[in-house]
Amino acid sequence: MKKKKITSFWVAVIFFVIVIYLSQRGVINIDSQQIREFIRSFGILGPMVFMILNVLSIVFAPLTSLPFWVASLALYGFWPTLFYIFISFQGGAIANFWIARRWGRPAVKRFVGKKGFQNVDEMTEVVGLPILLLIRLIGGASSDYVAYAAGLTNMKFKPFFLITLFASPPAMFLNVYIIDQALDLKPAYFVFGVVGYLLSIFIPLWVYQRQRKKLKQ
Repeated sequence: MKKKKITSFWVAVIFFVIVIYLSQRGVINIDSQQIREFIRSFGILGPMVFMILNVLSIVFAPLTSLPFWVASLALYGFWPTLFYIFISFQGGAIANFWIARRWGRPAVKRFVGKKGFQNVDEMTEVVGLPILLLIRLIGGASSDYVAYAAGLTNMKFKPFFLITLFASPPAMFLNVYIIDQALDLKPAYFVFGVVGYLLSIFIPLWVYQRQRKKLKQ
């Protein structure tokens, strides 16, 4: 009986991830309310389901985690959601690193798609500890790709993990804060957060682009 429940749990989660993917591709329609109800239906296991969904959105990089974050904020509030995101982000980053390290480019291409793999491939040319640190501070979709890129290089796991662990929280906090303020309809805090977030992206991104140009010369 217990084995059947575990199997049913994973079948439900995987099926829902497929539904979310099709929704983001415009094949079917699903809103944040439905995602919220799906997570809520698992009761006390809801946070674990949210973290699994978040990990899968990192591993399958074409997926966006935003609908999951919105649902978790509505269900659990700011601080619990931030904690769940932090834990699942570490899990997703570690998974991406070892998928790339163990199975190489063919496996990465299957997980991120052709367009995503171009981003990964470009990052392998420039990624090192300074660039990894920069991207972790920036946050965003590039954070998913850089873990794959790092796994395809000779970067050691320990520094990769430590940078991911300690450099990712600031951008993560800011992202969740902005979404939370937007949901609570607090325009002043929202605008302040957006301006700060944009500065935190464009300044490091400018440094990153300059580094890429130098390495290509």
